[in-house]
Amino acid sequence: VLIHVVDASGSTKEKGEAVESGSHDPCKDVRFLEEEMELWMLAILENNFGKFARSPLSSKTQVIDALAKGLSGLGVTNAQVDAALMKAKVSEKLTEWKPEDHRTFIHALRLISKPLVIAANKSDLPTAKANIEKLQKEFPHLLIVPCAAEAEFTLKRAAKAGLVDYIPGEKAFTIKKELNEAQKQALTYIQTHVLDKFDSTGVQKILDETIFSAL
Repeated sequence: VLIHVVDASGSTKEKGEAVESGSHDPCKDVRFLEEEMELWMLAILENNFGKFARSPLSSKTQVIDALAKGLSGLGVTNAQVDAALMKAKVSEKLTEWKPEDHRTFIHALRLISKPLVIAANKSDLPTAKANIEKLQKEFPHLLIVPCAAEAEFTLKRAAKAGLVDYIPGEKAFTIKKELNEAQKQALTYIQTHVLDKFDSTGVQKILDETIFSAL
């Protein structure tokens, strides 16, 4: 499983360039990564496909085994290849495959063997709400979790310095020492704009959801 961190505030383009907040559509980031992954997987398949097509494969089991071995660099299993063949509805005779069958099979295999989870970061910024709703609408098959990584980082630093008691994933923290005005403002912002709004910073949640849901 891959956790794809996207800038939900729309202030970073898909290739990393900073832009005005709200000016970029994070849905483009997701499509960009999905496309790049499929092109990478497709290249590996097509580099080895000639060997598959020339081999005397008389059963579906042999076809699955040959494809899994040829795509071993992708870390796919025989079961995932089998599921992708069924999902793609392509012929079990590789000699009958057309170029579009290669892409259809790879698309199915990516969804099965390389699931994506979206960490919608900077979720506390004003421009993020509409973008998160758009991500959820355009990618209903993906797990999308709002996150605020900077808030998590700040809380962990404050906990390490002994200023607060904070457990990752919790919806609140306890102040232990006297704080200066800047520290008070920063922690108040995190409580009201992140923890009260999303019940956590989302960082621990994305890890939990990835393991217990996506996997």
